[in-house]
Amino acid sequence: MQFIDGDCEFAPGWVSVAFVTLMSRPDLAIVFGRRRERFRDATVYNRLCDMEWDGAPGFVQSCGGDSAMRVEALRAVGGFRETLIAGEEPDLCHRLRRDGWLIERIADDMTVHDAAMTRWQQWWQRNRRSGFAGAEAWRLRGREDPKLFRYVLSNIVWAIPPAWPLWPVLWLRVARRSGGLYATHIMLGKVPHAVGQLEYWLRPRLERHIQLIEYK
Repeated sequence: MQFIDGDCEFAPGWVSVAFVTLMSRPDLAIVFGRRRERFRDATVYNRLCDMEWDGAPGFVQSCGGDSAMRVEALRAVGGFRETLIAGEEPDLCHRLRRDGWLIERIADDMTVHDAAMTRWQQWWQRNRRSGFAGAEAWRLRGREDPKLFRYVLSNIVWAIPPAWPLWPVLWLRVARRSGGLYATHIMLGKVPHAVGQLEYWLRPRLERHIQLIEYK
């Protein structure tokens, strides 16, 4: 079964490549390729999205919204968790890996995406939403995935003003791997991520239905 987000289009030949890859080994649950940004250089936000889509081929922990999945595996773990506002794929992939399935990223072009991000408010909302989803992921599977605690704690620690003088240290570490622009995105994104996390923890459970509408 091939999933694709509504703001994407398939790259020529992708579906055939995905099918052949899935059929190449019975323990492969998900295969996905390179998502590219249609107007990469139109805005700095679009460029950041294109950088986020990039990654080395190989077996990985999770996929994104565009991916080909083995129906047998999807059914075996109960499919997507419908109550999540974001982060559905990492949650699904966690359950798949727990049951012994593999997830593979390959180098072939898969889809073309149109982020259409032109304002900083869109960037802020995207990161705030990710923080909200990250906090929920920690609640759901934090005991099984220690990295989630480090993710949540990192956002909180680096977002508070006393830590700001140390930002250049983290910036340099990220910049060595991914370049200065992406390092700046990671550092500044700690703040909206932390805001999203705090909203998840502080809002009463009954208000989370309102939160769902706001984020969607």
